[in-house]
Amino acid sequence: MRYGSEMNAYEAPKHAEQKSPAGVAKARAIRMLLAGVASTVLPLSLGFLTTVAGLIASFVRVSSPGVDPSKKAAQLAEGISLAMNATYIGLGGSVIGIGILVAGLVMYARATTALARESDSAR
Repeated sequence: MRYGSEMNAYEAPKHAEQKSPAGVAKARAIRMLLAGVASTVLPLSLGFLTTVAGLIASFVRVSSPGVDPSKKAAQLAEGISLAMNATYIGLGGSVIGIGILVAGLVMYARATTALARESDSAR
């Protein structure tokens, strides 16, 4: 039994194929937000993981038996340097992601405002 304008999930409105430009803009903005979040989080995660892996590898290499004690400091410094470079690259990649995220937020705000105006003018 249907009450008023309620419809179940399988009943689509007749005008569903005709999306409004503001609705399309909002969908694009949401995709931009998701891309921004992914492009911010992924480089940070990759940088963190490679930093930890580099530090573990350098300490394992230094602590292994048979390593010349005079070369331990140089090997440790080389491993730490590689780990810090991985962190630097991860942070640099996330700066780009933060820019994409901000652009997505701006697009989302504009699309939401346009949808609100569109719904107000339809009333």
